[in-house]
Amino acid sequence: MILSIIIPTYNEEEYLPLLLESIKQQDFRDYEIIAEEYGCIVVEGGMPAVGRNNGAKVAKGEYLLFLDSDLKLTEDYLAKVIYEFKMERLGIAITQMKPLSKKTEDKILHDLANLFMISVEKIKPHGAGCYGIIAKRELHECCGGFDEELTFGEDTEYIERLAKKERFKVLRNAKIGVSTRRLEEEGLATLAKQYGKSTVNDFLGIRTEASDLNYGFDHGKEHISKHKLDKMKKHHLLGVILLCSGLFSCSSGVMYEKSVTGVISTIPFYKFIQNMFKK
Repeated sequence: MILSIIIPTYNEEEYLPLLLESIKQQDFRDYEIIAEEYGCIVVEGGMPAVGRNNGAKVAKGEYLLFLDSDLKLTEDYLAKVIYEFKMERLGIAITQMKPLSKKTEDKILHDLANLFMISVEKIKPHGAGCYGIIAKRELHECCGGFDEELTFGEDTEYIERLAKKERFKVLRNAKIGVSTRRLEEEGLATLAKQYGKSTVNDFLGIRTEASDLNYGFDHGKEHISKHKLDKMKKHHLLGVILLCSGLFSCSSGVMYEKSVTGVISTIPFYKFIQNMFKK
């Protein structure tokens, strides 16, 4: 078998069928699906790292594709992923994102994020389950899989660690459909303020813990659920998108900002970063 598709499914009953149907529509057929329900191979779940590792333990495929459950595969996604991964002789890779939205601003933000990830792929391998992560099964096993001790950012840590062993790349030909519901629910300003710091920390080599975002496992803090962690990680991704938007729109040192009244003005990018970190 060529491919094992591993999908952590927690509190995503509304979205998972869309992903499974998009997999079913693919022309590429040499795969198995490992998830928690809906007629797939079932394994014990847990936090994302645990669920992914448990899925990988029973996987039969030569390659492992880790997907978040609220994604949607685009046409010929699997065939494009396998072909480019093999032709480029990669060990670990992510694909690019395409928003499941018709809004122009969503498309621009995600295109900027894709451009940013490609521009830093050789100096800072980076990504998350919502990009789609593909790895050689033997490399996954050699490196010990996802770090189950991490409470946040296990996707990026996994990618960075495997990229030290074999070549990493952002695949150019395959794009995966990404839900924009968190962006719509929370808004750009809120996400930039709350999760921009964790994005910058990643690029500075500083590990962000769930407790840094005011979530904890005990000691009087809000108990962190699997669903809550998924939401945090989606926010972190959107922080990447927002940061990228600033970086790529401010070659002259400024970026554009829209006020609540719709007036567009310029703001120095360093002030944008400072504003992100204000309490």
